[in-house]
Amino acid sequence: MKKIYTLCLVSAFASVVLSDVVLFKSGDRLSGKIGEMKDGKMHFTSEVAGALVLKMEDIQSFSSDTTMTLMTTNGVVVQSVTSLAITGTVVVVQADGAESKMALDEIARINPAKPAWTGSIVGSFVEMRGNTESRTVAITADAHRRSEDSRVALGAGYYYGKQRALDTREKSTTDDNFFLEGKYDYFLTKKIYAYGTARYFKDRMLFLDRRITAGLGLGYQWAESDAWNVFTEAGLTSVMEKYTNPEETSDFLAARGAYHVLYKFSDDVEGFHNLEILPSLETASEFLVNADAGVRAKLVSQWFAEAKVQMLYDSQARAETEKMDTRYTVGLGWKF
Repeated sequence: MKKIYTLCLVSAFASVVLSDVVLFKSGDRLSGKIGEMKDGKMHFTSEVAGALVLKMEDIQSFSSDTTMTLMTTNGVVVQSVTSLAITGTVVVVQADGAESKMALDEIARINPAKPAWTGSIVGSFVEMRGNTESRTVAITADAHRRSEDSRVALGAGYYYGKQRALDTREKSTTDDNFFLEGKYDYFLTKKIYAYGTARYFKDRMLFLDRRITAGLGLGYQWAESDAWNVFTEAGLTSVMEKYTNPEETSDFLAARGAYHVLYKFSDDVEGFHNLEILPSLETASEFLVNADAGVRAKLVSQWFAEAKVQMLYDSQARAETEKMDTRYTVGLGWKF
């Protein structure tokens, strides 16, 4: 029986000794496990209160008996064990035993998450019956990977629609297009980055066999947090087009301006808006515009509903087609 009591005491003592500790400016202490810290917020799992998000501005110091990764505001990465120190600092003990003090405002990240792919797949289906019978299907997918100094974005989509008039029973295709796109950003500073982008687009309804765009430029990251993601871009893009009716090809160099806005209204609802404009540097009246805006609402687990409006404008559209295409979709998505 004594052995059991002794084992329980040793286990309890070990859990206390091995616990990370956060000391607040108010004098309170919190024991548990330090997770990731970024944007001035520390993720902390308390032994009593569970998962918490702590503001670094409220913290006086912290300690850990296990090795953690500290990233300074200058980009230096330190693998170390930390211990409590005077207000606004921690004692850093590195693998070779060397000790030094580090001010809390020098620490930009703690235990940064390893880069991982995230993204979503969205599908929609609309069927209408009345004066006409119509069916429209759409599927889009996107994937993103963000590291400390780079960002990769991939995307693809396919849209198809068909209708049949009830009086004549004549069938006709109303939508048939797809796209593939990729983009790479390399951050020169925390806010400024260089980018390379490429996109392939085909649309039978516009008699467009292919439109390939590829460009380089610079971007500025205005905000990148849990609530906001906002950036603007400017550069040059090469545009290569081939039409089938009439059969012709065109190549031109265009300037490129773009922006992206994503805002989380809550943990379950977010809105987004993207705009890209490509004005030709050779013909003043020739330009392309791609834009979308929408909202996503979480349903359960990784599933969400999406409502979106898309706009494609071509100032030099063929005579048989409209210059502007607008599409409204409502779909079901899965986030990974």
